[in-house]
Amino acid sequence: MKFLSQFLYQQALATSSKLYYKILLRLRGVLLRLCDPLITTTFRGYTLTMPSSHTIFLNQKLYPFYDMRLQTLAQYICAKDGRLAMVDVGANIGDTAVFSQVDGASYLLIEGEQTYAALIPANLRANLSAPLSQHTSTQNLECMTSWTTSDFAGGGGGRP
Repeated sequence: MKFLSQFLYQQALATSSKLYYKILLRLRGVLLRLCDPLITTTFRGYTLTMPSSHTIFLNQKLYPFYDMRLQTLAQYICAKDGRLAMVDVGANIGDTAVFSQVDGASYLLIEGEQTYAALIPANLRANLSAPLSQHTSTQNLECMTSWTTSDFAGGGGGRP
């Protein structure tokens, strides 16, 4: 099922035919009623591991600037202030940090849902060259895991 889920997702991203796209999405919907396996797919130079039900890349196919203006905004803030510290509460699979990466910035990603939180390190490692430090806290929450990186390019040492 994983192979079929990944195949349908990748075909939907690759096609330029609206009819084929709609057919693929219908098949994907039927398959999602049966299972929701983890898939790893690449789109526009970003590789993400996610549940097959996650629509980030499908949204970006339909709306090319979806979540993509964040990097420009982050670069502007970092250039203006000389640093950037970004907090993403409800980080999901870490896609926002991946799409908004800026050299020398610090990021705090917080995700309370364990299935999604477990995917954050793999998604950051697949798209970043900087080492990660992980902090886990279980105070007052069933699960809260966050990841930070001081510099997306590696070696620069950003400030939090």
